[in-house]
Amino acid sequence: MSRIIGHARQVEYFNKVLQKDKLAHAYFFYGAEGVGKFTLAKILAQTLCCPQKPKSLGDACRECHDCRAIESNLHPRVAVLDLEHTLVSKKDERSDIPIDDIRELRRRFSIAAPSAQWRIAIINQADKMSTEAANAFLKLLEEPGENALFILIAENREAVLPTILSRSQPVGFYPVADLELRDGLKKEGLAADALDKIIFCAYGRPGRARKFMEDSGQLAQEEKLIKEIDLVFRQRDLSHLFMLTEETGQDAELTARIAELAFQALRSSLKKFAFERKEKETRILTEKIKKTDRIFSLLETTNVNSRLALDALLLETIK
Repeated sequence: MSRIIGHARQVEYFNKVLQKDKLAHAYFFYGAEGVGKFTLAKILAQTLCCPQKPKSLGDACRECHDCRAIESNLHPRVAVLDLEHTLVSKKDERSDIPIDDIRELRRRFSIAAPSAQWRIAIINQADKMSTEAANAFLKLLEEPGENALFILIAENREAVLPTILSRSQPVGFYPVADLELRDGLKKEGLAADALDKIIFCAYGRPGRARKFMEDSGQLAQEEKLIKEIDLVFRQRDLSHLFMLTEETGQDAELTARIAELAFQALRSSLKKFAFERKEKETRILTEKIKKTDRIFSLLETTNVNSRLALDALLLETIK
């Protein structure tokens, strides 16, 4: 299991909750992809299930049967559900989390657990639950039973049923400072130049940094994208912009990543203008960010034409 990098406030919160034995029955972890939500959820599960009874996050032994089973998503009392992990449905036929998996989850939670042992469900990509599945899960939230914990995870709060959110304790996750990320990755034995590239491309997301460590090809692709966006942003080159969106507009994941990079470029400029106290530029850029944020949200939460949305977002970025 990966260690927690950053998120000191979230760790401190859960440590206090654990020490006071005041754990809520449901939490909603929200924040950018790769920022550390799923990692912390599994570490919390290990903390609750490890027979050594650790009192703080990250203090589980990580060597016992329970810890290793949770790490491998094989623990009988810790269910993990997302588009990759299923309970009963066939993975290759799923475009969402179907009601069949939630029914199986309800069945498992209806069986009494051994005394004082936890039953935990980690619903990664909670925004991918079908409408039927979300409504079925809501019933489970309303009657959780003893020693039951639900951790829902998604990038956007708006994409999850408000009734589910109202029954969950929200915990926000935000990008980790580059210095914290560097300190967390130093033990991996990376060369200095490789570490610099990974931190530059990760944008404060430990999960993304680890993916780049494992896949140099993905890191190279990310570097190329960042250079393309920087070129569009600095030179305001419309021909290059439309060439970029034409090449990537059919790839939904790549389109979302380009939109995200453009949004991040605007935010970086805003920080610079604010630091330099350029009030006019700051005001103009703030309005741009509001507009691009709306377009970015449409890309993430609706079936809007991704090519047209990306065109609109990048045009807003460079005008």
